[in-house]
Amino acid sequence: MADFTPEEVLQKKGSGESLAGLNLVRISLKEKDLAGVDLHEANLQYADLSNVDLSRANLSGADLSYANLSGARLRGANMEKARMVAVEMTDTDLRESNLSGTVVDDARLSGCDLSASNLSGATMRRSEARDINANGAVMDGVDMEESRLDGASLRGASLVGANLTGAVLTGADLSGADLKKGTLVRVDFSKSRLCSTGFVEANLMNSTLKAVQAPAADFSLANLTGVNLTDAGVQKAIFRSAEMTHAELSNADCAESDFSYRSEEHTSELQSHSFISYAVFCLKKLTFFFFFLPLLFSLFLPTPYPTTLAPFFTTLL
Repeated sequence: MADFTPEEVLQKKGSGESLAGLNLVRISLKEKDLAGVDLHEANLQYADLSNVDLSRANLSGADLSYANLSGARLRGANMEKARMVAVEMTDTDLRESNLSGTVVDDARLSGCDLSASNLSGATMRRSEARDINANGAVMDGVDMEESRLDGASLRGASLVGANLTGAVLTGADLSGADLKKGTLVRVDFSKSRLCSTGFVEANLMNSTLKAVQAPAADFSLANLTGVNLTDAGVQKAIFRSAEMTHAELSNADCAESDFSYRSEEHTSELQSHSFISYAVFCLKKLTFFFFFLPLLFSLFLPTPYPTTLAPFFTTLL
């Protein structure tokens, strides 16, 4: 149980006192105004914070596991490295918030607004995140293994190095998102919008991209082994040097797509190696010629050599 009553918490907030590190387990602050409050490293497990205003609040390092934050306003809040296991955050406003390094496993985040927020390095495994808005969010290195993101909007989001193994993103919109070097094994992208989405060097082994709309998507150097692209629209998409063993492209629209094997950079590198190899070859030929030239002269000229040729041999050797 909490060491303070809701009234005492509000009194402290009103007097400008910090609430950092307080034990507020199971406290009910439903619909209260706590905008800008300092609650870093506070224990808020099982707290009822539904519809509370925590805009710009400092919740870094706090423990919000099993708390109810449905409908809460957390725009611009600092929640760095907070612990939020199994938290209820349905329809919560988290725009422009800092959730880097947070643990949000087994949480319910459906309908959350995470646009322009920072979730770098966060873990959101097995979470329910249907219909979230994460447009423009920074989610580099996020771990969303086996999470449900059906209908999610992640347009322009950065998910470099993200782990989405086994996740479901059916009907999601990832147009313009960057998933470079992501681990996207067995992900279900069916009927998603992937316009100009970046999958460079990503691992999409055995993923489902049935009926996706992915014009101009970049799959360069990606692992597409066993990927299902049936009925996909991948016009002008780039598959340069991608691994596509056992990939299924039945009825896919691949008009003007690039399936060339080597990237331009790789080709340039090979050309550079070829030039160097040719230069070495020529140098060896010249060395052979100058080393054995005196022997050739000995076979076709009278012995001893004319004294006029001695300086010439000396110069060559």
